Amino acid sequence: MSKKLSFLMVGVVIHLLLLQWQIAVAGVRVIGLRQLTTESVYQNNPSWSPSGEQIVYTQDPINRPGMGDIWVMNADGTGKYALVTHPAWDERPSWSPDGTRVAFISNRSVWPGDVWVKNLGTGAEIRLTYVGNINYVTSSQAWSPDASKIVFLTNRNSGSWDTYVMNSDGSHQTLLATSNTWAAAWAPTGNKIAFVRDGDLWVMNMDGSDQKMIVANGDGDLSWSPDGSMIAFPRDGDIWVTTVDGNRITKLTTHPARDGAPAWSPNGDEIAFFSERSGNRDIWVLDIRMSELICKAFLTPDRLNVMRDPEHAFKIHVYPCDSMDVSVGDSAEVYVDIDTSGSFDEGEKYEGKVSSTNLDGSATDIAIKVYCPDIVDNDPAVAIYSINSIPVVDTSDNQIDYLHLETFSPRKHQTTETNIIDQVVLMQNYPNPFNPETEIRYTLAYESDVKLAVYNVKGQKVKVLVDEYQSAGYKSVKWDGKDEKGSPVASGVYFYKLSFGTEVMSKKMLLLK
Repeated sequence: MSKKLSFLMVGVVIHLLLLQWQIAVAGVRVIGLRQLTTESVYQNNPSWSPSGEQIVYTQDPINRPGMGDIWVMNADGTGKYALVTHPAWDERPSWSPDGTRVAFISNRSVWPGDVWVKNLGTGAEIRLTYVGNINYVTSSQAWSPDASKIVFLTNRNSGSWDTYVMNSDGSHQTLLATSNTWAAAWAPTGNKIAFVRDGDLWVMNMDGSDQKMIVANGDGDLSWSPDGSMIAFPRDGDIWVTTVDGNRITKLTTHPARDGAPAWSPNGDEIAFFSERSGNRDIWVLDIRMSELICKAFLTPDRLNVMRDPEHAFKIHVYPCDSMDVSVGDSAEVYVDIDTSGSFDEGEKYEGKVSSTNLDGSATDIAIKVYCPDIVDNDPAVAIYSINSIPVVDTSDNQIDYLHLETFSPRKHQTTETNIIDQVVLMQNYPNPFNPETEIRYTLAYESDVKLAVYNVKGQKVKVLVDEYQSAGYKSVKWDGKDEKGSPVASGVYFYKLSFGTEVMSKKMLLLK
């Protein structure tokens, strides 16, 4: 966890039940990082055992640098031993879901390699693929959930990288996808396969039908979350995760060194990967938490006014999209920017208590009361960290691991019972990056003529979204990625500019197809 948690200060003054918004998807938060291997040799391609107690991976033999053996270690990095050793190059191990076999690539019979399987009970090593001397398999890390099939990649068809599927005994090898495919992973539900094509992340049905690109620039080995809701992938030397529809992309690592080959643990709380951050290629593990989906939230910021609240307390209400295991009296962690520095210190984390649930009788409204004796008359911002030890994450910035539910700046000593907004605020579009649609939100301090338009990087106007007289308050508009003629625009960076009275402000957004 970083010492400082950056956030976007939104200058919206709120009183009583003042501001609410929709959050579309859940996310992942990194809570820890561990290095498992420290040997001064190359290590790569981790794969978890079905129990999550062990990890199989590739390691260069110390006496044969540049070659590869298959090793196993405990999930804490102890108990390392060689599973497959051969004078040839062995790599990319993948543990079968039934725990009985490990598939891997070996060039012991033909260069550059075939899919082999080691039976962990008998010790037998069996070659599954071979088509003359041109067979080239690039990945075997893709067992079906029932361990009856393996999806793999080969250039046997005139050098084109294609995705195939076969039975786990090597029979019935069937073409699924063509044209520069690379890496593949089978969804735990068994009905989908993720793969990389031309450097982009795609998803298809298990029979090869309904092939769809979901994320641009996904450049390596893939791994599904155990519940099948997300896919981990490398991009530009970092580890990212995306929802299966590609609408929510989150960056998990940001180190200057290269990270890759993510592998999600069976319990969903860890992602193993290789990293070069220690100067060598080693196996590391991210400790993560899948985060709760929050559909709506609001704050009663008048309670922040210490002149009116001798308890120095305030309440936050959240509406989970799905039911949460939360009861009255459960704890919550909340950040309060006491020094209004624009970031949250660890010393600014306060414990709240769930004071009530189901307040409105129609949806699960979790009310959290936070006692904050350090509040002074300085309009502190507020952010939720977790509820009943269940983390929540930021959805307004794809590279921040903490949900700030936007950020509130309450008005000092406000005593009237009306909603007040005293600033014009242009918020970051959501989702961002997006495809094909995104929402732009803003607040107006007073009624006036308003114009909101989208421009390309050349400054050319692409689409006018708003051009009318509007009243004060909270506004939102959606852009479908099309120009004035209704034609879809190309992927790239765009700017949206808000003109309101004498004020003009703009922000950047990214369309990825």
